Amino acid sequence: KVWKSFVLLINKEYDSYLGLALCKLCNSVIKHDRKSGTTKLKQHMLSCVEIKMTSFANSLNKVPAVFKQKIEEAALKFVSVDMHPFSAIEGKGLQSLITSCMELTAKHGIFSSEDILPSGDTLKRHADAKAKTIKKVTVEQMKEAIKEYGNISVTTDMWTDMKSCQFLSLTAHFMLNGRLTSQVLTVSEVTDGKTSPENIRKAVESIFTKLGFSIQEFASHVYFVTSNEANIKNALMPFCRIPCSCHMLATVAQHTLQLQSSSQISDFPPNEPFGGLIKTTVVAVKKLAAYFKKSGLNLKLNTSIQQSNETGWNSIYTMLESVLNNKSDIISILISDGLEERFDGIDWRVVETLVHFLKPFLEIYQTLEIGKYPTIQSVFLCYSTLERNFITSPTDTGIIKCLKNRGRICLKEKFEITDIHYVGFFLNPKFKYLIPFTTEEKKRIQKLVKDLVTHFLHGQNEPTRSHVDYAYDQPAMKKKRNCVEDNFLDWQEKQPAVHTHDEVELYIRTTFDDSYIERFQTDERFNILKFWNSKTVRTEFPNLSRVALGVLSIPASSVDGERAFSFCGNRSRLSDSTLESLIVLNTAENNCI
Repeated sequence: KVWKSFVLLINKEYDSYLGLALCKLCNSVIKHDRKSGTTKLKQHMLSCVEIKMTSFANSLNKVPAVFKQKIEEAALKFVSVDMHPFSAIEGKGLQSLITSCMELTAKHGIFSSEDILPSGDTLKRHADAKAKTIKKVTVEQMKEAIKEYGNISVTTDMWTDMKSCQFLSLTAHFMLNGRLTSQVLTVSEVTDGKTSPENIRKAVESIFTKLGFSIQEFASHVYFVTSNEANIKNALMPFCRIPCSCHMLATVAQHTLQLQSSSQISDFPPNEPFGGLIKTTVVAVKKLAAYFKKSGLNLKLNTSIQQSNETGWNSIYTMLESVLNNKSDIISILISDGLEERFDGIDWRVVETLVHFLKPFLEIYQTLEIGKYPTIQSVFLCYSTLERNFITSPTDTGIIKCLKNRGRICLKEKFEITDIHYVGFFLNPKFKYLIPFTTEEKKRIQKLVKDLVTHFLHGQNEPTRSHVDYAYDQPAMKKKRNCVEDNFLDWQEKQPAVHTHDEVELYIRTTFDDSYIERFQTDERFNILKFWNSKTVRTEFPNLSRVALGVLSIPASSVDGERAFSFCGNRSRLSDSTLESLIVLNTAENNCI
């Protein structure tokens, strides 16, 4: 077979062998020694065939119709036999598998699928081993991030499966070579079956201890970003915890619309007619959306009406917007079917008002939930945006004034701006002058940054606590044994006092003109990460830049980490270890894609 693709080169004059072979496919000349056989020729032939196949594939403008039809039949069989959703065929994982199989057959010929694809047990063993390696590497990267930037952050979430088993997930967020990265560390069952603060704290401490961190280490260098649920707050009280901005935003929206019966905000005043009107309209729209789905009338609409759920305020917005966009078709369909009573209780002006009022909430939510870019510096700006939106004007309708007044109260009571949010705001060079703050507030925020740099330089790296500085019980230090050098402390070189204010003051005084700032604009966004990673800035502010990158690695919300539980719909089919392995691998793969 090899010699069908090669020709030996002979010196005709002397009829002698030259030790060379000519490839018929690419006209390359390959060294060939009769003693070593045809191994090198086979290797060249395989690579040459691959190049030819790739070139041929690239030269085709489209897949031949006959071939495409066969693939569609095979894809349909894949979906129907194993009962996969149709969207499964679009998955990046499946596409990667198909590409690998195509490359294999191009090099080595056609094989049976049973010979190529591994068994489920083999895959499980490989998944567990790979997930274990990923977690080990991640822990080393986390420790390097602490040394280089002073801190890391962890988002956490609780989830209950259909068997009422409680699970806790921890996702690490940190800087890796100046880039933001995140990785699920674990999805562990809370074995006591209770999500009390004590059990959650024990579970967190146990997880970090197994990962190789001391309690003192992660208490000093880890920011926890979590929801404001009481059990989570109390469990993490000894540590530095930052409330999730997206959860606070959702709480403000829900309480503003009075959608929660447990609201601690006072209800709409008895003489205020708009409170009842809002509730009546939202309830009526929910019933309408449910009817259109159940009756199949959604199929008659250009875009389906979205239903809301009990926990997500943004689903209320999505439902109201979808109903408003289909208003004329909905009315036409119901009137033609004699079902006008189905939109009784719906005030279309109220629907339009609510969509307009809630839209800024959604835009802010989408800004703060991003995990690929720094978001901590945007929290104060987002808070201020809502604050401005809640300012009433003489042209506002009565219902808008009602919503704005209530929203302003809810924002102050339910959205907490912590010290680290102020620090993040200050680290944006566009706002380093802290113009909206008083002189005393400016000094306090600047001192927060200076203290972070001081702790970083002295190797303490103690995070700035928000409002309350929780003390964690530290193990007693062993008394150092006395030695002869201790008698001559006055002779020893002492570490000079570090004036940490220099870089911070220099940063404040440095003028970054518009042309310089524009260098870091990407996709209409100021790339603050690129700014603090730039050679000029790191040279001018070597310590402040490292502290800044550490702060910017803290996400504004825990939403990105909570997506780890998107797999848990099939929880009943998976063991705990398999579930964790798949989620760890999924996070790692998505970070690479």
